[in-house]
Amino acid sequence: MKTEKLAALFMLSCLACASENITSQPKPDAGKEDDKADTENNEGEDPGLDDPVVDVPTERPNFLIMIADDCSHYDWGVYGKAYAQTYGKKYGNTEEGITPNIDRFATEAMKFNHCYQQAPTSSPTRHALYTGLHSVRSGAYPNHTYVYPDVKSFVQYFEPEGYKTALAWKEHVEPESVFAYEYLSGAGGAGLDYSAPKYNEIKRFVSERKADCNPFFLVVASNEPHEPYTLGDQTKWNPNSINVPEGYVDTPEMRELLVKYYAEINAFDTQVGHVLRILEENEMTDNTVVVLLS
Repeated sequence: MKTEKLAALFMLSCLACASENITSQPKPDAGKEDDKADTENNEGEDPGLDDPVVDVPTERPNFLIMIADDCSHYDWGVYGKAYAQTYGKKYGNTEEGITPNIDRFATEAMKFNHCYQQAPTSSPTRHALYTGLHSVRSGAYPNHTYVYPDVKSFVQYFEPEGYKTALAWKEHVEPESVFAYEYLSGAGGAGLDYSAPKYNEIKRFVSERKADCNPFFLVVASNEPHEPYTLGDQTKWNPNSINVPEGYVDTPEMRELLVKYYAEINAFDTQVGHVLRILEENEMTDNTVVVLLS
């Protein structure tokens, strides 16, 4: 199978059930006599096929992908607590209140425990995610590189199907001809208040899709918790009392660094809560596939 077809399957597999009605398969044990009887009794119908057992709504789902930057998965509470129970209480993040929105979302979602990115750096990972191609095939390897001009991204696969595509905040992908989505600027700073300017473009984009009834594919790519650690409330955790995960050198400097890191993760969690709130206010939660990853 050609590479671009593999990419198309990767990006469009979730749309198959939404765009077509599901019908049952031919009867597995039906003999020739049964087939003949079915043909005679169902004039004009496909022989050997049952009536559809379920009708799937033809309304296409929206897709929202939210990406953290430089965050270990076990530093989200939902994973850290599970790791702590399995490997010992100091493994991963066990501090309370760091990711309340993500943890609450996880109670209503499917949680992946063995999902791996194909490169340990920012740009190759983003290119792979947005194109469905391994970075060594797309050209976007190593870091700070870009895909070949004939590569297709989610833009080229989803927009012909009637989707509006957009990306908010951090890009780190090129060229623009491949990633020709609508860019939703993060201008206005990294404020965490729901009324901060960085959320206004997302609010506008989602509300416009509600108004024009077009489905959307939206990526919200955060800068958190990437260094420098300047966002979030560092007073929420006392460096002298936090749990230092196994494998870390327990020094005062490490404890101070962990507090800054946890504050940045907490800031990302706040961003997640705000973006999910935008979906709720536009009554789009029931028809939007939401993926959180780092």
